[in-house]
Formats: sequence, C-alpha cells, structure tokens
Amino acid sequence: MLTHLLPPPVNKAEEQRFVSQARAGGFDGPIEIAADLKRIVIG
Repeated sequence: MLTHLLPPPVNKAEEQRFVSQARAGGFDGPIEIAADLKRIVIG
C-alpha cells in the first residue's frame, strides 16, 4: 500500500504514475494507492 505520496495524486492518471514507478523499480506484487482515511480489511 502506498501512502503519504508527494505530491499527492489528484486523479487516477497521477495514481497510475506512482504505480508505474513502483513497477519500473521491479515490484511486481499488488499495489493499492491509499487516499486519506482509506480503510482496508486484512484477512
């Protein structure tokens, strides 16, 4: 999960830019962009 991104993404295209950068760095697992106060269920 990516949190506290700077500058914060304001639309889906900007969120995708962060995902693309993580992929370019070699990460191939699931990626979730977390907006403020986002909640997820684990388990």
